[in-house]
Amino acid sequence: MQVGARLRRVLWVCAGVAALAGLSLAFGPVREAAWAVLFLSDFFAGPSPSPFKLLAGEPELTSGVIALGDSGGIPFDLYRCPAPRPQAGLLLTHGLAHLGNQDPRVREQAVRLARAGFVVVAPDLAQMKNYQLGFGDVDALAATLRHLRTLPEVDSTRIGLVAPSFAAGPALIALSRPQVQRQVRFALIFGGYWDLRRTLRYTLTGAYDAEGFTGIVPLAANRHNRWKFLRGNLDLLAPSSSRGEYAAFLGAKIDDPLLDINPVLANFSQEERQLLVFMDNEDPARFDSLYAGLPTAVHAWVDTLSLHHYADQLRTKLLIAHSRADQKVHFTESLTLSRHLPHAPPPEIHILGLFSHVDLRVSWESLRALWDELLPGLWQLYLLALHLLRQGG
Repeated sequence: MQVGARLRRVLWVCAGVAALAGLSLAFGPVREAAWAVLFLSDFFAGPSPSPFKLLAGEPELTSGVIALGDSGGIPFDLYRCPAPRPQAGLLLTHGLAHLGNQDPRVREQAVRLARAGFVVVAPDLAQMKNYQLGFGDVDALAATLRHLRTLPEVDSTRIGLVAPSFAAGPALIALSRPQVQRQVRFALIFGGYWDLRRTLRYTLTGAYDAEGFTGIVPLAANRHNRWKFLRGNLDLLAPSSSRGEYAAFLGAKIDDPLLDINPVLANFSQEERQLLVFMDNEDPARFDSLYAGLPTAVHAWVDTLSLHHYADQLRTKLLIAHSRADQKVHFTESLTLSRHLPHAPPPEIHILGLFSHVDLRVSWESLRALWDELLPGLWQLYLLALHLLRQGG
């Protein structure tokens, strides 16, 4: 995260004023606003000192394993600050990340949320950790929520869930289950998807056409994630004698995404070739025909993990946020989600200009950027922080 020295000073001054106001006035909304500003200022401070860190202290960290059938269990980290009474509980997931719950971004957010007054459990999700997307993590999230509710330091009537990026799929599918939704008061979905086919089209080709928005964006320079995703979901394909060579080639593509696939196509099964060509394609005009030629199991997987099957079963209050400049999942996915929740409370929806996917990115290059992007983005981020902290209160 790159933040100019002037912006840091402005944020410190705002945070200091907010802290003084919150400490000097007993008016509830003022305290809420002050705490939200302090919480937000810590995002920009990163690992550096901040008023929020000074006031909130350092959380305790413990680890354990939640039993889950024959799977060997779900490793988790638990973050909490000592408190005289039970606190709100929060399940914090990770997205597609090989480090799982040890990803520095997950650990940093878990500590920050614990300082804000939540007891935070961060599970290590086996499928997401291997760039897979499936129902194994749905079951793991449900089991983690059950465990969180049993902790004596947790107020079981105030349970929340935070799911970034592709983790929104398993999280919302879990919340569609009646036995889970009764346990959860709110969920924050950041950069999530709605339609997995639509999202693949955008991720692979940069093309989008939804909610009145149409266009093509430049693809990210680093294309290795698509190959990690394919390697992680090879169980969608029928077994073949060439699977070992296929997996090895995908490893080479991860190291060098520009590696030409044509010299090796003849070495693989028909299904392997179809999926390889599909993932390598960056031309929006070819997407539909290549998708149509994929194995039936892939079509079924894409359809089953798309959220239109589950949205009318959701009953949980959702806080939905998305980066306007997201190059992995287009922000229209969150707009569609927010408009298809017939039985849930009206969601809070925030389209933010200060992020790249789920990572904070701030620039202050000109007065126009300050006026058009930074200040509106800060306001939206403040509202999101305020709504999140209120859910825990």
